[in-house]
Order: sequence, then structure tokens, then C-alpha cells
Amino acid sequence: QLYILSGNFREGAQYFSSVKNLTPQVSNLYNYALCLYEIMEYERALPLFEDIRNLNHDDDYTYSVYLLQAACYCGMERFTTALSILEAAEKKYGLLPDLAFNRARVLQLSGRSREFLAYAESMRKDRSLFPEILPLLARYHLDAGDRFEALRSLLLLVQINSTDPAYLKAAGDVFLKINDHYNALNYYEKALALKTADDIKAEILNNSALIYLQMKNTAAAEKNLAQALRHTAHPGLDYNLALFYRQQNDNDKFAFYISRAVTAGSRAEPELLSRIYFQYGELYGQKNDPSGARAYYQKALEIDPRNMSARIKFSAP
Repeated sequence: QLYILSGNFREGAQYFSSVKNLTPQVSNLYNYALCLYEIMEYERALPLFEDIRNLNHDDDYTYSVYLLQAACYCGMERFTTALSILEAAEKKYGLLPDLAFNRARVLQLSGRSREFLAYAESMRKDRSLFPEILPLLARYHLDAGDRFEALRSLLLLVQINSTDPAYLKAAGDVFLKINDHYNALNYYEKALALKTADDIKAEILNNSALIYLQMKNTAAAEKNLAQALRHTAHPGLDYNLALFYRQQNDNDKFAFYISRAVTAGSRAEPELLSRIYFQYGELYGQKNDPSGARAYYQKALEIDPRNMSARIKFSAP
């Protein structure tokens, strides 16, 4: 459990692989599959989730297994299969809020806009289900360029439940997206004033820091980034702190945090990991080690060929 709680999913997968057939078997299998899911090894995780459903005759794990199976298929862009998994779960358990959310999310991810909007509208009269859909509805309108409808959805959500920090954060995120920094910080502060999960708190502090950087308030930005790291260990936070200290010309702290980001890189999404490797290449450049720099520019490009900064530096003579 320590591997999972600390976010060391790759090491956790190695450990649970060695004990997956020991008692308690279902628990070990579940933790093994969960670690594989977190490191995006979906094809290895799916058979394990199926084994859990076959072994587990009570519902201790089965419900969450349905959700994780659907998430795996989404990660593989097999959206029709993901929907069928969620429909099977709905038949077994009824339409619960997180099932409604995940079904709407799959429809949105798969580009089925009409089905998504129809499904969202069908939930409107259900006050237990519709709040789960509203953040997705806001994101849909925001992506479509309709900021008014996006804000209307989120402000309705906050009105329905003004004590849920996740909803307050979602409202802040939309205000951040449209560069309304005053309202973004206002909703972030409201969320932080409530009892908030560490991962949500870290995201809020990170986003607030980005706003403070744009406002040239470097002291507040540094404070928020440092606080975010105390709530969760994520390479993205180390990466942001590294960039902050690079902007401040503090090369020692830049080196420290970008090195930490590389060490924790297995937990980063590919686009972020590519940016981390690019900055690590920049660190080698500062040390007058061009071969080391090129090696990491190349790694950055291998992970994300769209990383133009890495492409330019790698192609330079």
C-alpha cells in the first residue's frame, strides 16, 4: 500500500507481481492491476481486472473494477468497449453518480457530441446525477469556444453544491482558461478554505502559482509551488519549480528540481515527460556538456515528436 499511497506505481507493480498469487489473492491482484493502470500498461491490467471479477463473488472490489476497466479501454481509445463495460455496471448497480460521469466522459472523449449533449440533458432533472455531468458540460462548451455556456454550467454547479472543493476548483479552472485571474483565484481560495484532498489542493496551489507568475508576483508563486509539493509528490510540480528557479537565474535550485522531476518521470504523462527531458538537456547545456544535452533532447523527441523546442535544439549544429 505504501507504493500506491506514495505514487510509486512502477515499483508497486513489480512488488505486487511477485505476490499476486498469495493470500489475500483478490487484494493483491487488484493492487497489481491498479499499479499497471496508473503507469498506462492497460493491456497488462485488463486481464487482471477480469480475473478479479471472476474470483470475487462479493462486491468489495467489483464495482471499482468496472470503472477501471472502462478507463483502460478509454486509454486505448476503445470507446465502444468502454461504454459496454459501463452499461454492464449500470445494469448490476443502477445508475450511480460516478457511472453517469464516466459514461458522459466516454461520450465526450470519443467525439460523440450529440450523444453527449443528449445524455447530459437527460440528467438535468436528477439533482444527484446532474452535478456530476456539469464539469464535463462546461469543458465541452469551453472547447467549443462558448465561454458563456461554460461559465453558466460551472456557476450552476457551484450553486448546487458550494461546499465541494472539486467543483469550486473546476470553476476556478474555467476562469483561469479565459484569463479571468481575479475570479480564478477567488474560487481557488474558496476551495482551499474547505477540507480538500491533497491531490486537489496541490493542483489548486499549482494553478494559483501560474497565475501569480503571470502577475509578476514571484514570492506568492514560489510559496504556492512549494506548498503544492508538500501535499503531493508529482514530477509536474518539480518541473514547474525548476522552471520558476530558472527564470530567477537560480541555477542550483533549477538543477535540483529538474533532477527530481527526471527521477519521478515514470509518473508523468508523455507530453510532460518530454518537456522534463528537454529541460534536463538544458541543464547539461549549462554544464557545457553538449553530448549530454543532445541525448536528452533526443529522448524528449522520442517521447513527443511535437516538442518543437527539443527539435530545434537537437537539429542545431
